Amino acid sequence: MRRSVWRSAVNLVPHGYDLSDSDWQRRHRLMLVVLAVHVPGLLAFGLFLHRPPDAVVLAVAVPAACLLGGRLLRRHRRVASVAVTAGLVWSSAALVGLTEGTIEAHFHFFVIIGFIALYQDWVPFLFNVLFTVASHGVGSAWQQTLIFNHAPAQSNPWLWSLIHGVAVLVACVGMALFWRVTEDSQREKDALAQQLADAEINRRQFASDLLVNLARRNQSMLYRQLEIINQLEEAERDPDARAELFKLDHLATRVQRNAESLLVLAGEEPARIWRDPVALRDVVRAAIAETEDFQRVSVLVDGRFTIAGRSVTDVTHLIAELIENAVRFSPPDSVVRIRMRPDRQHPADELLVIEDWGVGMPPEDLATANAILTKAIDVDLSVARRLGFHVVARLSARHGIRVTLSPTPGSGTTAVVALPTTLFEDDAGRYGRGGDTVRAATTGQAAPSAIGTAVLARSQGSGGAHRLHLDGDGTLPDRRGTHEPPADSAVPAQRARPAWVDDDAGQSVGLRRRVPQSHLAPELRATRSADPDRPALPPAHATGAARALPRFHSGRPAADDRDDDTWPRGAGAAWFEPAPRDAELEPGTGR
Repeated sequence: MRRSVWRSAVNLVPHGYDLSDSDWQRRHRLMLVVLAVHVPGLLAFGLFLHRPPDAVVLAVAVPAACLLGGRLLRRHRRVASVAVTAGLVWSSAALVGLTEGTIEAHFHFFVIIGFIALYQDWVPFLFNVLFTVASHGVGSAWQQTLIFNHAPAQSNPWLWSLIHGVAVLVACVGMALFWRVTEDSQREKDALAQQLADAEINRRQFASDLLVNLARRNQSMLYRQLEIINQLEEAERDPDARAELFKLDHLATRVQRNAESLLVLAGEEPARIWRDPVALRDVVRAAIAETEDFQRVSVLVDGRFTIAGRSVTDVTHLIAELIENAVRFSPPDSVVRIRMRPDRQHPADELLVIEDWGVGMPPEDLATANAILTKAIDVDLSVARRLGFHVVARLSARHGIRVTLSPTPGSGTTAVVALPTTLFEDDAGRYGRGGDTVRAATTGQAAPSAIGTAVLARSQGSGGAHRLHLDGDGTLPDRRGTHEPPADSAVPAQRARPAWVDDDAGQSVGLRRRVPQSHLAPELRATRSADPDRPALPPAHATGAARALPRFHSGRPAADDRDDDTWPRGAGAAWFEPAPRDAELEPGTGR
């Protein structure tokens, strides 16, 4: 029974721990200011009343010491609050002593209760009551007229000290009960807020899991769709039907990237991690292949740099999102330019600049987009806009890439992608310079020292495909001195038809067939089947650069005629052979 009564009484006492540390520190600073005001106030008041210097010094020294202690011990909440309370209660007693016990000076004991209440702790209140009783009793016993100025109190100081203490106690109890009610209300609000926060977290987790589930299922169907399309492309010999299959293949690749965007927004890591590094030039080409209207993209990328295999998928996705925006919001007759240059602010990094001359973005939208790209934030997929920027922000934050948008001079938008040095493969000598080091080791030729670039230009005519051909050992052929101009033809706009060579048999097979991955860099190739008549299907997870790059080269329009002097002679300069352009074989020529 006694324990239950004691527990009930304890439960009525406010604990004072519901205040956050920042809130308590803010209140403590206010209390320090209040105590600091008392120090010069007591000094001026004592000098004004012409009190003895030792009495004035004693009245000022204790509050000053408590002020210093409260300042130094601010990390210990209860000790600091008691120190400040002691300084305020001493100031009340000093004020009563300096006025020789006037009734009006005693009001200060009740005034400071409102300030002590800011701590919302019962310990400072208890100290206030005990010190009030002790100071009144000891002061009256030491000097009869120091605390009380009326005869009944002077004749019985401890009784009147107890009366003053009880009055202060009642005031403190009333304030404590108010705190307790406030604490209960605050605790209920905090519990409700926690429930709402948990519900929101569960909702977001459910939405994230749902997106991941749907994206995975869509990916599975897309993988199967791409396999079927690849089989149809292999079996189809009609060029018109094959052209339509290429379009369907490209559309499926774009849909697949949208599914991967959902996985990125859900916080999923890429399922495909490349074992070997991939040339940055090939990564950019693969990103272009995943975008709409990729024929309008011009590329000028240094061939010396290779991306670490762990980052190939994400970097390809990031660049594809930016290229997609550039192509979509620019005129259909304009060219989106991609070029590479060093970062002057960070010499070890490299910049990839994507320029378009489209409609551009208003300053407010540009600032909002840059804010999204700077810091990846949680996004509500039901109401959010610019999901592509959120995807880019997540991918860039994952690999330490900086992406900024700025207006293109004249019109349009320029995206600057700062690639950190940690993104590149350390062993640049093996895979760097666009494969020239590998070719030099294989053929015995000296690798060129100049920087290699790949420039893909749009042709004046319609249609026409480009293929990046590789030698049997997977290296680039050295044809700078054997490039022949196209032969004369009965059709003025038609080029000479080059012989198509099967990469397995090494013989001409007549009508050109699409051989998947025959033009890929060695590190991007998938394993072929042992049966030359039936190529192996790509694995379900072989996505990204490995599948996008062949479709990119097979769908590029024919480049302008160049003589030997106009071909890039730097390291890794790619050699492109135009595909057949007969009127009856070329898709999109007026039919």
